Formats: sequence, C-alpha cells, structure tokens
Amino acid sequence: MIDTIRIHIPFFYIFQRPMVCKININDATQCYGEGITRYSGNYKNFNITQNGFGTYFSGSICKYFHGENFSTLTRLQFIAAIKQLSQELEIDFKRGHITRLDIAENLPMVYKPSYYNDCIISYPRLSKNTYGNTTVELSGNKKKKTKLLKFYSKNAEAIARETPIPIQYQNVHLYRYEISIAGHVKTALKLDIENVSSLYTVENYCGLINFWSKEFGTITLAETAPNEERLLLNCKPNDRVWLQYILNCKSEATAIRSQQKLFINGEMTSSQFRSVKTKINRLCKDYLTLGVNNISLKDELVQAVKAAVTRNITNCTTEDRGEEMQGEV
Repeated sequence: MIDTIRIHIPFFYIFQRPMVCKININDATQCYGEGITRYSGNYKNFNITQNGFGTYFSGSICKYFHGENFSTLTRLQFIAAIKQLSQELEIDFKRGHITRLDIAENLPMVYKPSYYNDCIISYPRLSKNTYGNTTVELSGNKKKKTKLLKFYSKNAEAIARETPIPIQYQNVHLYRYEISIAGHVKTALKLDIENVSSLYTVENYCGLINFWSKEFGTITLAETAPNEERLLLNCKPNDRVWLQYILNCKSEATAIRSQQKLFINGEMTSSQFRSVKTKINRLCKDYLTLGVNNISLKDELVQAVKAAVTRNITNCTTEDRGEEMQGEV
C-alpha cells in the first residue's frame, strides 16, 4: 500500500560523507547568509536534497523495491526495502521522520478507468478537480495540499510516461486510488508514528490500510452507468454503430429480440442471427454495466476497495514474524 515516501533525517549531511559518490549531484548552491551549501541530487529513483535542517529523501519505495509500482508493497517488503536502502547508503533510515506518505492500490476493474470517474462526486471540505477524462483529484488548498485523494488510470499514466507495464497488468483495467499525506503525517493518520520504524508494526501498517478505506468511505459516490457519449467515444470504431443501436434499444434483451424478429420474418439467416447475437453479447460485456455483472459502477468500485482492504489486512496480519525479525533494520 505504501508508495511514495519522503523521509527527513535531521542534521545528517550525506553530501559530506564518503558514500556521496553513489549519488548523482544535480546542483550545489552556496547560501552565504546561512553559511551552508544546499545540494540536490538523486539515487536510483529517489530525489535527495540537503539544507540546514538536514537531508530529505523522496521517491517511490515500491518502485525502488519492485522496479515498478503496479504491484503492492507488503509490510515485510517495506521493512526489507528500508533495510536495503540503509545498507546501500550507510544511513539509518528507520530513525528518519516521515513528511509525506502515499497510500495507494491499483484496482482491477471491468471497464476503462475513466468510466469510474463519474462515480466520484465530492468529499467534505475538499475541492474536486477533473483533468480530461483520465484523472479526478479531491484536495484542499491549492498552495498547500496536505491531503490529496486521486483516482486515475495506472496504465494510461505509464503509457504517457513511456514506462514499461509489467506483462501481468498489460490487459487489465487498473484504476488507481491514491491518498497523499504531506506535512503532519502522524496527525492526519491519527496513528502513533514517530519515525519510519513506527510503520513496521502490524497495528500501524493495518492502520494505514484502514485509513485508506475510511477516506474512501467519506467520498460521496454516484450510482452511475458509463456515460453514453464516453462509451461511443472510447469504443472501437467497428463497434460504434452496433453499440449505438444497443443503447437506443435501452437493453441487451431488447436489442436481441429486435434482431430475432428480423430472423423470424426471414430477413436474415440463422447463421447471421447467431453472429449478430454473439456481437451484441460481446458489446454488452465489454461496454455496458448490466451486461456483465448486474451491478452499478459505484457498487463495483466499492467492492474492489473492500477486496483490496481484505487482501492487504490479511497479508499484513499473517506474514511470518520470523521474516519480520530478519527484515528489521
């Protein structure tokens, strides 16, 4: 569930230590008034900055560990990733303070992720912003987004950034639900998290998962089916005429009965009718909610979040404690 994390290590000057050779230094600015040099650089997929308050590490811990952030980072994998990063850079990361934390999951859905954006209506005291038909954000003050809820297509993001999609996710509609907490992470989560090692406990890691679930439950959702205009825009060109016909008929059954009358009246052969019926069935399965699972998009989204919570809580509470001891930094 943990993805991007920003860790602050007070008064630790990494750029003055021998392991600086492992870091790509992008900029070094002398701040004469403060009498120090500010540095910025990167290590693997982490951005690193240093000033008079210490050193900040920011990046996807999931991508660092898995090589991608399509997969979910379990609690033990998080422990192993922190241990590995600490060994590589000779820094005790478990004592660092967390100043940003992203909790996210990629939900496998029936339809294209953009269809589910119509379900997201509002969240108390947060503003809704929509970017095209791909992304919905719920956030507070634009200048200081201390809490941000974001919904978008994970595959579309990867394609836009020219990032490889793992083969097991290439033909899956992944709808990403992500919460980003910046600033007072402990206060926002209402968990006893003093430093990175505080996230190791089963109680706190499960607390993150439950927080992610509770925040979703606060969102006002709409009972909706895929918008007809969007359906026609996003469907394959060869399917568009038939899909419009089904939409005009209002249901899969009505569309099939209409074609069956043509067959009975001798206006099409039995093989033509079977072909048309198969096509209607396929289009309803691919594009229309009631043709797949007889539930609304809202209900499907709610079920997907509940399944993710159950799966992650189960993983968190049943992982081998012997592995946990080995994974401690």
